[in-house]
Amino acid sequence: MIKKEMERFEANRVKDFKAIIINYMENLMTHQQQLIKYWEAFLPEAKAIA
Repeated sequence: MIKKEMERFEANRVKDFKAIIINYMENLMTHQQQLIKYWEAFLPEAKAIA
């Protein structure tokens, strides 16, 4: 009984960890896309200075 409970706990832990990592990576990707937009908007001004 305890072994099955530990196996279930480990499976849930792995599933939760995977969901957290996927969420983190999606948020990171969204942030990076926003940074790209900011840099692309800044580029013409940077070229005007140079």
